[in-house]
Amino acid sequence: YGSTSTTWFDYFVGITKEENNSVPSVSADDISKTIVGINEQMEYSTDNGLTYIEYKNIVTFNNNATVYVRYKETDELLASKTTIVKFGGGN
Repeated sequence: YGSTSTTWFDYFVGITKEENNSVPSVSADDISKTIVGINEQMEYSTDNGLTYIEYKNIVTFNNNATVYVRYKETDELLASKTTIVKFGGGN
């Protein structure tokens, strides 16, 4: 008769994360070249969503930049859908 043991892996199998239905309410400030409304619960991408960078400090963007912003993935939630912010003439 074999013995059984429980590992940390056994506790995490089958746990699923919920969808994050929040969408960031952010916009471009073309004067300061920053994103209004972004915070540390969010991350941004300047390569059309291929990679994301955690937002930690104020970031300035170039004219005509297109930035994808979303809520970061957490222990309970998946990353949210993105809001696309365009600098230099329109959101």
